[in-house]
Amino acid sequence: MNVPPSHVLIVDDNLENQRVIAGHLVENGHSPLFAANGFDALEVVRDERPDLVLLDIMMPGIDGWETCRRMREMHAAVELPIIMLSAKTGLNDIVRSFDMGANDYVSKPIIGRELLARVNKELLVRHSVMERDQLNASLRQMNENQQTFFSVLAHDLRNRLGGCISIVDVLAHDAQTNPRYLDVCQHARGELRGTHVFLDNLLSWGMRQMQQADLQWTRFTFGDLLAKLRLFVAMQLEQRDLKLINEVPEDLAIWGDFDLVQTIVRNFLDNAQKFSRPGGRIWIEGDVADGQLRVSVRDEGDGMTHEQLEKVRNAQSVMPQDTQERASSGFGLRLSKQFAERMGGEIQVESIQGKGSTFVLCLPQADEDTPQV
Repeated sequence: MNVPPSHVLIVDDNLENQRVIAGHLVENGHSPLFAANGFDALEVVRDERPDLVLLDIMMPGIDGWETCRRMREMHAAVELPIIMLSAKTGLNDIVRSFDMGANDYVSKPIIGRELLARVNKELLVRHSVMERDQLNASLRQMNENQQTFFSVLAHDLRNRLGGCISIVDVLAHDAQTNPRYLDVCQHARGELRGTHVFLDNLLSWGMRQMQQADLQWTRFTFGDLLAKLRLFVAMQLEQRDLKLINEVPEDLAIWGDFDLVQTIVRNFLDNAQKFSRPGGRIWIEGDVADGQLRVSVRDEGDGMTHEQLEKVRNAQSVMPQDTQERASSGFGLRLSKQFAERMGGEIQVESIQGKGSTFVLCLPQADEDTPQV
């Protein structure tokens, strides 16, 4: 790896030493700066911001050890590498140099090749760290920009879709006496609601991808969850004349990220109503066993073939062959599987063709010692 040309400060009260060291540096493409004592060196570090310091120990005024200590108060070792230069070769002198914050130690008389090897090594480390920090800063900025984008997208598109759904609801109500007009309105309403669910899933996935470490753990009850889902569920069930049967105690405690759990159960319910026959039933069931909480959504729809079931279990797309209106991209299930795994759980799926399907969210059980948020 090539060493980038750098500014190296030579701190030595011997002008001949400065000249010799500078010659080695210039031959290697570096630009030397000079200081004859510790006080001048501290000023150069403050004003010129060199990339590396070669620091003699024995100097008038403050010695190299004290100069090194003060430089370390100004810059960390990765920001400003310091290599001590001295004829002192005793173990205590070398150890003291490192205690004061030096990165390396070179004994005098200076051997040019050794000095350059140590200088280039420290400069490479510094350059790599700076590149990493710059990349991390760029990634953080990109992440902030993406979060802003998703927030604006979520707000504006959700509001616009919500407005469209409300308009179609009004039109559908006014079209009760015109079956053809009513059928068109109901179809449009279904398409808009499906788009709304897909958008919610997409935005949830995008935000969570940018916040991998930001699970909002909390202890809540199934009743809290159902209260949030009730409006979403009611509209969909009414549209297809479906009956929802809740067999989960509302005080059943859940430990997880509320938004993630809500997204998973919402996707289960959306899938169940999508593949149920008009006038059918959907069950929500829950239990706790062997330290595991299970919340399931069961329908009595068409069910799946063995091949379709395997695709679902592998979080692949499912495309029922009987109608394109109920075709699914499988994105909601892939999202649910990812969210469940992030909370230490899993998704289980069972299905019998002609009898229906069951989707189960399994999570670690919340107990009395689990904190309530």
